[in-house]
Amino acid sequence: MKIYNNPELFNLWRESHEKKANEEVQFLKSILEKEIKSLLDIGGADGVHTIPLSRKMKNVKFTIYDGSANLLDNANKKISEQNIKNVKTQVGYFENIPQVLADQSFDAAISMWTTITYVNDLEKRKELYKWLSENIEKTIIIDQSNFYNYPKSDLSKSVEIFKNYEITTTRKYTINENYLRTGSYTFNFKNLNTNEEDEIYDPETVQFIEPEEIDKLLGTKWERTNTFGSYNQKHKFDKKNSKRLITIHEQK
Repeated sequence: MKIYNNPELFNLWRESHEKKANEEVQFLKSILEKEIKSLLDIGGADGVHTIPLSRKMKNVKFTIYDGSANLLDNANKKISEQNIKNVKTQVGYFENIPQVLADQSFDAAISMWTTITYVNDLEKRKELYKWLSENIEKTIIIDQSNFYNYPKSDLSKSVEIFKNYEITTTRKYTINENYLRTGSYTFNFKNLNTNEEDEIYDPETVQFIEPEEIDKLLGTKWERTNTFGSYNQKHKFDKKNSKRLITIHEQK
C-alpha cells in the first residue's frame, strides 16, 4: 500500500516535513523567477511545492500532475480553501504524460523528491523525456536522491515526534550496478495519547538517472546549466558527498 492512499496519515507525515519543503520552494522560486507563464509539476502530490509557489508567482499558471487521485483531492481541497486561482490538477502516471497531456506545452517543468525515477522501463522513459524535450519551452528541474553515495544495501530506522504521534520510518533496500533500487518503507504511526498504532508497508522500485543520461534523453536542444547537491545553490554537486542530485536544464 502506498502511504498516499491513506490521506490522513499521509498528511500527518507530510506536515512533519513541511520545514524542508519550504526550503525547496525558495530554491525553486529563485531559479524560476525569470519570465515564465506556465509550469508543470510532475509527481506534484498534494501541491506541497506548487501551492506555495503559486502564492509567490501569481502570474504563472500551474498544473499538478500525479497518479494518485487521493493526493490530488487533497490538493484541490487546499486550492478551494485558499481561493487559489492559478493552479489546476491532472490525474495520470509518468508513463502516460505523452498521451494525457498530448500537445500541451509549458514554459517550465519540475519533478521533485526523486519521483521521476519511478519510470523503470527504458522505452517509457525515452518517451517521457522526448515529450519533455518537445513540450517544455524554457526550464526543466529534476531532483533526485544521490544514489552514487548510497550503500549497496541498507536497513535503517528513524523516529520523530510530531503532533502527539511517534512516527517511525524503516527503510530497507538494495541497489544494483545499474542504480536500480528495490526496497520498501514501513511507516508506523503511534498515537501517544491512545497508544493506538497504524502501520503502512510501502514497496518501491526506482531507477536513478545519471546526469549524462538525462542530457542524452533530452537531446541536443537542451543544455544542463547547473547541477546542485542540495537546495542551497552554493552547494554544487559532489558525487561522493552530496545528498541530492538536482539538474537544471535550459533550452539553448
